[in-house]
Amino acid sequence: MNGRTLVPLRFISETLGAKVDWNSQTKTVYITTYELAERYYYVSLQTLNLELISEDRYYQKLDQPHSSHEVVSDFVFTSYLDNTQDFFSQHTVRVSNGGTGFANAHDAYMLLDGTVTNDKASDDYTIVLYDINSGSLKKTYKGTFKGIKYDRNIKTTVQEIINKNHLK
Repeated sequence: MNGRTLVPLRFISETLGAKVDWNSQTKTVYITTYELAERYYYVSLQTLNLELISEDRYYQKLDQPHSSHEVVSDFVFTSYLDNTQDFFSQHTVRVSNGGTGFANAHDAYMLLDGTVTNDKASDDYTIVLYDINSGSLKKTYKGTFKGIKYDRNIKTTVQEIINKNHLK
């Protein structure tokens, strides 16, 4: 048609698993290929129980690490096309000297970026430790993790990752 090829966009997109929406006012098609779910919570380091918190409370507590619980944000992307799950998780906590190589406690920030297959998470992590008095960067750990239980949140802590992968 006038040098153009028209394709049945809704049919092709929905056949591949995408969600299709039409805005009749703006005459715009929206094709969504994934769903984003975000969640904010505390993890008790004694029991590993979760307490859901609001996004506002998460940001209030983010810069106030505590030694009894981790403050966590989770973002999970579920593909409509192939049902795969990718996630990004950030953990904040005050860690003891165990496994850090330092005499005193440090504030720790851990980033996990990975995929979930059969309720098991795998991929990369970065942990950075900051001196609680000066705020200066003291140490960075990087590595990979594999097969950690995942049922809408990752079942690990900063201290567990340090102990498992960096204790000598």
